[in-house]
Amino acid sequence: MRALWRVPAAPVLVAACCGVAITVFAPHSASSVIRAALHGQTPAPQVIVAVGDSITYGLHDSQQPGGWVTRLAEGLRQDYPGVPFTVVNAGVNGDTAAGVLKRLDHDVLAPKPRLVILSIGTNDFDYGVPPAAFRDTLTRVITRVQTAGVLVLAVSMLPEAALQPRKLVAESAYNAIIAQVCAATGAGYLDEFHRWLALGSAELKRLRDDAEHPNPLGYRLLATGMAAFLETQYFSLVGRIVPPPERPTSDLLPESLDIRAAWQAVAVQTLPHTRLSVAITATNGLVATAAGRTDSHGLFITPNK
Repeated sequence: MRALWRVPAAPVLVAACCGVAITVFAPHSASSVIRAALHGQTPAPQVIVAVGDSITYGLHDSQQPGGWVTRLAEGLRQDYPGVPFTVVNAGVNGDTAAGVLKRLDHDVLAPKPRLVILSIGTNDFDYGVPPAAFRDTLTRVITRVQTAGVLVLAVSMLPEAALQPRKLVAESAYNAIIAQVCAATGAGYLDEFHRWLALGSAELKRLRDDAEHPNPLGYRLLATGMAAFLETQYFSLVGRIVPPPERPTSDLLPESLDIRAAWQAVAVQTLPHTRLSVAITATNGLVATAAGRTDSHGLFITPNK
C-alpha cells in the first residue's frame, strides 16, 4: 500500500470537525509552484467524471448543489489556480452498478475524462443484488472505462447509520467486493467505509441527513478526503492528472487476501466489552449467523488474527 502523502507538505490549517481534529495540507506552496511551472503555457483541460448514485449526485446537501463533487471541483481550482478543471457530476438518484453500465458511453465517456471516480454499491446492497452479479457488473464497468484509456478510482460505500450488527457486517462484506474488483482490475480504491465507521456511531449520525445520505458536513468531509487522495496519488505538482506508478489504494486489507477467507471468522468489537461473531456461508459469501450485542459506541470491524 502506498503512503498517503507522497509529496512533502506543510500543515496550513487545523480545525475541529465532530470532535475530530483535521489538518489540511498544502503541497509545496502549491500556488507559487503552479504559477512558475505554467508561466507562458496554456494548461491542458483536466476532465474528471464522478459517476454513482444519490450520494454522488449530492442529495440532501442543502448548502451546495452537487454535494462532494461540486466541493471537490472548487477545492481543486483553489489548489491549482490557472488549471482548467472540469468535474462532471454523473450521479443519478437510486442508481446501481447495472444502471451505470447502461449509461457509460453517454454520461461517463462522452465528456472525454482523464479520470473517472466511481462510487456505487449502496443501492445494489439495499435492493438485494446478489454479490456475484454485483461483482460481475462492477468489473464490466471498470474494464470498459479502462479500455477507453481512462484512469479509474473506485470509492467504497459509506456505512449506513443505525444498522443492526448483522446487517452492518453484511454491508461490510458486500463493500469488500469493491476492493477485490479494484485489486483484480488494477483500478484505484479509496476506502471511506472504514474511515467513517471508525468515527463511531454518534459521529456517524452527525454527518448524516438520514441513515444513508450525508448532510453538508458529511459532504465536506467526503470532498476533503477525496481531494487529498487525488492530489497525492493522481496529480502532478502542476495539477495534471497522470497515471500513478503503482495502483493507489487506501484499502486496509492486503491485496492478496481472499475476501471470503478473510470473512470466514470476523470479530466486530464495540466498547465496552461487547463482541459480535459472524460466519460466512460458502455459497453466497454473506452473513449466515451472528450473535452478540451492541451499545452506543462505534463498531470496529477487523478480521480475526
